[in-house]
Amino acid sequence: ETRLAPLRDQVARALEHHHATFPLRPAIPKEELRAALTPSPPAAVLDTLLAPLLERGDLRTEGDGYAAADHVPRLTGEQRSLADRMLARFADAGLAPPSPEAVYEQIEASGDEAREILHFRLRAGELVRVKDDLVFHSDAIDRLVSGLRDRFDRGEQFSVADFRDWAEVTRKHAIPL
Repeated sequence: ETRLAPLRDQVARALEHHHATFPLRPAIPKEELRAALTPSPPAAVLDTLLAPLLERGDLRTEGDGYAAADHVPRLTGEQRSLADRMLARFADAGLAPPSPEAVYEQIEASGDEAREILHFRLRAGELVRVKDDLVFHSDAIDRLVSGLRDRFDRGEQFSVADFRDWAEVTRKHAIPL
């Protein structure tokens, strides 16, 4: 227990710093946490070193990273307003969404904060990234998938051009979709 005190303190400081810097992210990536510890333990040793902290409930695993047990990503009031406007832009666009950067400009949000909000909404499943700069509202994707299932259930086959015409999208969007 005494030997773990310095590690526990370092982990607590690293988590506190990460959660304060990136409050919308669910966890600090494992490698980033490892790099924040002095001396930095080998990757294979990190899980073993953190096991007692996990067992005590001081931290938890979250995806490929770690989070303080009490950390819950939450939007502030202003961020919620930006997030709602962002979601509305993607919802209104349907299957012809603007680039994320265009949405950031439309809602007058700074790049870093807007990107954090976008990633928060992606993790929540409200937005879906199909490729780097192609993000859709999840409702648009759900409607598309439902329509495709109906077509497949009827045994229909179609080309990219048929899909493009049926979905009323451009080839730019048809190929990744």
